[in-house]
Amino acid sequence: MSAFNSVNNHCLGKIMALTETTDVVASDDIYDSQGVKLWAKGGKISACLQERLASRKLRTPLELTLEVENGITTGDVADDCQKLILANPILCHLSSNKAALAALSHLRLVRLPSALKLLLAAAYDNRGTHEYKHELHTIALCAGFAAYAQLSSLDTELLLSAALLHDLGVLYVNPDLLHSSRQLTAKEWASVAVHPKVSHMVALEIGKLRDEVGQAIGQHHERLDGSGYPFMLTKERISPIGSILAAADAMAAIIERGGEGAANKATLAIRLIPEEFDPVLKTYICTSLRDLAAPFGHGDQPCYEQTRDVVCKLDQVEAKVGELLQSAAGKVHDLLKMAGNVCHNVRKALRATGVDFLLQSYTPGGEGAFCGEVYHIVHETGWRLRNISRTLQLRADALALDEQAFLAPLISILEWTPDTPQETLVAP
Repeated sequence: MSAFNSVNNHCLGKIMALTETTDVVASDDIYDSQGVKLWAKGGKISACLQERLASRKLRTPLELTLEVENGITTGDVADDCQKLILANPILCHLSSNKAALAALSHLRLVRLPSALKLLLAAAYDNRGTHEYKHELHTIALCAGFAAYAQLSSLDTELLLSAALLHDLGVLYVNPDLLHSSRQLTAKEWASVAVHPKVSHMVALEIGKLRDEVGQAIGQHHERLDGSGYPFMLTKERISPIGSILAAADAMAAIIERGGEGAANKATLAIRLIPEEFDPVLKTYICTSLRDLAAPFGHGDQPCYEQTRDVVCKLDQVEAKVGELLQSAAGKVHDLLKMAGNVCHNVRKALRATGVDFLLQSYTPGGEGAFCGEVYHIVHETGWRLRNISRTLQLRADALALDEQAFLAPLISILEWTPDTPQETLVAP
């Protein structure tokens, strides 16, 4: 029996919200797993169905028994995406050439089954949300990448299909966790981080799409160096389409925030750790944005203390990884090797950008040297260390309790922030 035979209340809530503006009807009779008829074919969905579905398993996944009338279409998305490209200077540089716009036109050719049309409408019925804007940015970048890489028509269509649907798994996540301003617990983060896997399942089990699309969707948070999630895949296990989608998703998150220096932040993020992304895509972004990427200004808050704290944490993490590796085995050993590799790449980035030298040569009153680009380098490297913790926590759920306890000291170091007392952390 499919996991979708159990109704997900978060997804159902989104579908019920959709019924307030758009008609959603049963495309078939809806039965529970015991054969009890809950809703008749052709009936409009209302809150009454939500009550009948409470705690029931269904004979057929709910998504396959509903259809939306006049929901958002792939043509709507393509139109909105083209408008966004022309209005955004960064996307203009990356995705407004004839080849990129021609690639974007492939989105209009995508034919979605009714179940995916329903979920797309539930996710993006409100086309003013952050989630929809992120989708548009990701699709726009994929169109630019597809044109630059000279993908075939088929691969372009598969890539844009994956970009369109890659975050549908978020429908099944508690929205309170998605919009929380606090730091999530390990269990809460695991609930959010599973969304690529859920999106992959939606594409294959609900949408019956090609394996290449589902595979790319499931890989959109993976990194070539194995530091991504949910599966810590490395370069040889990530598909070419998945690699492009992962880079586009990461760049979209930076570009959509906009603000002064957005082009600089995008190029810095993709070149800082060369091992994370496809070098061809990295070259394309850095070259295309060269005219926009003026030097960072000095208006950013000085960050000597933040820089010191990040390097201190890196020192401690490297030491703890080395200590634990001496007695680790199996999956724990693999996790520690991943953490060590990421630390090595972060250390290399700090040296290559001169941040290590700035700390070593620091004298009181020299905080100004830690403004501008250094500020963003420290922010990016700090996030890489935070991501190690997230990956360890995500994978630790599958480990035995003693193995989880073995990794706990390392996770504790990674989770430390300056607001959290930790006596063992000392300045260099």
